Amino acid sequence: KGQHYQTVEKARSQIETRDYWVSYDVNWLSERHTKWQKLRGIGMTKNTIDKDGVLTAEVRYFIISFKKDIETFARCVRGHWSVESMHWLLDVVYREDHNQTLDKRAAFNLNAIRKLCLYFLKVIQFPKKDLSYRRKQGYISVHLDNYLPQLFG
Repeated sequence: KGQHYQTVEKARSQIETRDYWVSYDVNWLSERHTKWQKLRGIGMTKNTIDKDGVLTAEVRYFIISFKKDIETFARCVRGHWSVESMHWLLDVVYREDHNQTLDKRAAFNLNAIRKLCLYFLKVIQFPKKDLSYRRKQGYISVHLDNYLPQLFG
């Protein structure tokens, strides 16, 4: 009774195949009624990347609290990656995991400011393409007057 869904994308000179499987048959799980009362299904993804004939694969498992179609599961998995990607960027560019702000409101505000800055770094046009976020920050700090019109113009 499981469902399968597959997507294939070509990006950055590689082919990525994503396979998704979902089973909503969880009656066999004895602890379902005590530990996971909202459990509706179990999902698995397998991402296979073909880069110049070299294959790498990653398998992940999920517990699901909704009973929808397989495409919804695939969108949720992909949407979760965008959240993880944002967290990774915040950590790499701003070292957010090392932030020691104890006041919750201040930490929330700093997080919002960092996300806003990442957005600006993404949309601003720079003379050189493919600059890292850190290089973009340095570029703006030296040439602030050149970039203010793009931000607030």
